[in-house]
Amino acid sequence: NQDFITLLNPSTTGAPVQVTAVFTDIAGHALGTSASVSVGPGTRQTIIANNFLGTATVAAFSAVLTASGPIEAESAQYFGGSPNIGKHAGVDFPGQPAAATDLFFSDLSTTLADNGTATDRFVYLYNPGSASTQVAATYFGGNGATATATYTVPAGGILPVDAVEATQSTIPPGALGAEFRSATPGGSFVAFALGRTSDNTSATEDSGPPAD
Repeated sequence: NQDFITLLNPSTTGAPVQVTAVFTDIAGHALGTSASVSVGPGTRQTIIANNFLGTATVAAFSAVLTASGPIEAESAQYFGGSPNIGKHAGVDFPGQPAAATDLFFSDLSTTLADNGTATDRFVYLYNPGSASTQVAATYFGGNGATATATYTVPAGGILPVDAVEATQSTIPPGALGAEFRSATPGGSFVAFALGRTSDNTSATEDSGPPAD
């Protein structure tokens, strides 16, 4: 798989913005080496994450960006190879400025809308804190049925949550939404959702906006 972190300096004047990316694995341990780039005014730079993660297979990882000024950032991931060589399904996640305590997901659909193909749906919960935190989830099916679950996310770590497994006993395949809320006082988290068909020809993503 290929992961590209793209950075934009939205200012057209002033000094370049210095950006450093630090990577951690699913357990919150330091991973590979950090990456640093200089992003000039009105320009963009790309960090190829694979070049900094090391040679071992990485199941899931987080990237924390520290910048000397305002930036916009996204992570584009492609499965099975580079998008420059052949056709490979991909997803795109916007960088989040901070963790939250209550997030909504509008599209965790467990089948593709156009042809009903089954899709594996995982929500990745990232805990940037120094202590483990609990996250309570409520899933909402298109037929009005609901399902609930509570997850414990390790300090600095990532917990992949299988949305299909969590809902299959009460919610039929198809449209699915969810709310994830912190169940630990003072706890917060970041969450993204990823879906892939078994043949890797289609991939979907969903970002959880904070509940206001």
